[in-house]
Amino acid sequence: MKKSLLKNLLFSAIGFVVILLIWQICAKVYNKPLILPGVGSTIKQFALLFTTKQFYVDTLLTFLRSLSAFLLAFALAFVLATAAVTSSKLYHALKPAVSILATTPIMAVLLLLLVFVKSMFLPIVVAFLMTFPVLYTAIYTQFSSAEANFGNMCKVYKVSFFNKLFSVWLPTSLNALLNTCKTTLSMSVKVTISGEVLAYTANSLGNAMQQSANSYSLGTEKLLAYCFVALLLSMLAELLVWAVQKLLKGVKLWH
Repeated sequence: MKKSLLKNLLFSAIGFVVILLIWQICAKVYNKPLILPGVGSTIKQFALLFTTKQFYVDTLLTFLRSLSAFLLAFALAFVLATAAVTSSKLYHALKPAVSILATTPIMAVLLLLLVFVKSMFLPIVVAFLMTFPVLYTAIYTQFSSAEANFGNMCKVYKVSFFNKLFSVWLPTSLNALLNTCKTTLSMSVKVTISGEVLAYTANSLGNAMQQSANSYSLGTEKLLAYCFVALLLSMLAELLVWAVQKLLKGVKLWH
């Protein structure tokens, strides 16, 4: 197991180094450092970000917005998907709204919400609307599958609804749902930053990236450095869900 993990980490590291080499070669060939800086100058700018207090404030608040949107979306998706499994009428009533949210382009949602929502809340609202249909669909699919497999047995043994939910539906669906949560929380981070860029949200990574883009005549190292931060924040989101997944492994949810 450890050898397999080390192998995976090694190949990931090799892949990362190859990307950096390709980047450096392209920067040398293009030879316009203001537009495409080298790896060294970008890493230096990345390190400089950590020397300012505002950077930590921006990063923390962006992550909290992303997490808030995700948790709100998960809570509502959990309640509605659970209810939809028990009521086909509710499922069909919700289907059009979920389909619209799932297929609407993010930019259209952002531009529309700019008219109605304050810049402080817009990233949260957009991330909520983008993550909700993904979570709802995943929860509904897993719970309906569990009901199809174990529903009759629960009826025979007269298992109560909440006992069935926490002793049957959740344990059989937990691993798949947490895997969905990994990608969804990561997506929430990306969508939140996109919303912050467009709404010029104060104290945010998106706004910092927008300011860096506006001053591109001084070089794009800072903008690329912020892109690295956004990437790391998305990876941190996935790592957080992975940690929760490890903590919940083997835990009995309902007694």
